[in-house]
Amino acid sequence: MLEIGISFSKKNTVESSYTMNVLKQTFSALEDLVENAVIKISHDGISAQVIDSMHVCLCDVRLSSELFTHFRCDTDVLLTVPLKSFNLLFKNMTVAKDGDSLMISAVEVFRKKKKDENTQTQNDSQNKATRLARANSLTLTNTTESAFLKTSIALLDSEAPEFMLPDTNFQNEIEISAESFRQMKNLGGLFGNKVVFKVQKDEFVVMQKGEGTESCLILKNNENKSIVVNSTMPTQLEINKQYLDTVQKILGLCDKMRVSMSPETPILFEMGLNEYGYIHFFIAPQA
Repeated sequence: MLEIGISFSKKNTVESSYTMNVLKQTFSALEDLVENAVIKISHDGISAQVIDSMHVCLCDVRLSSELFTHFRCDTDVLLTVPLKSFNLLFKNMTVAKDGDSLMISAVEVFRKKKKDENTQTQNDSQNKATRLARANSLTLTNTTESAFLKTSIALLDSEAPEFMLPDTNFQNEIEISAESFRQMKNLGGLFGNKVVFKVQKDEFVVMQKGEGTESCLILKNNENKSIVVNSTMPTQLEINKQYLDTVQKILGLCDKMRVSMSPETPILFEMGLNEYGYIHFFIAPQA
């Protein structure tokens, strides 16, 4: 049995509004990249990895079970979630007042997966069945003071993708406060569809060009540590602004983020969700 609960209470360690925002903004960001996401759930939390169809942006998500008021997962399970349907239903659900609650539940289904006879070794005289837990549907039950809503989403059947996360010793790391990053958000919405990131000495530079317009935002090391630049090699990389827009959907969930860069490698955007997990984006630069 799978049960993930969120309830409003002043005694809760984690505010229900924060947990709801984590789920809403995370799944919205995933929908920017893929239509369906394979979500892995185990006793200690939720994880997912997706990559867009152009193989430009890889998103790695980990949410701790401690983020939720109630978390029960009897066995590891994979849920292939149609994100558009999930987000349409989930965006209007709320846990904002005393007594409000949301329960996400599913019943595991085990199916047999046989090894290919051509790959058997001499020690395997018979095909072995591997029990893989899936679920056919996901139920969302939202209880508020004035309403009781129960909905069900049919899940898909697919294998968990396996991605190789880039293993890079980055030569530039920038820690930036959410407030400073909002300046990039304001800049990025003005014009153009490309964003250039440049690191040099103690400066982190964000540039954008459009038809007849250009802009340059320079962020420097400062005393209040809202920007901390550690650079060992000047680097300049360009990415498509649409991926930066996806990263910015997570902006309200953290106080700061880390941007890591090296020449000719994907840019890593790291956002920690306090002690409750993380969301990482690896975005390949444009040639």
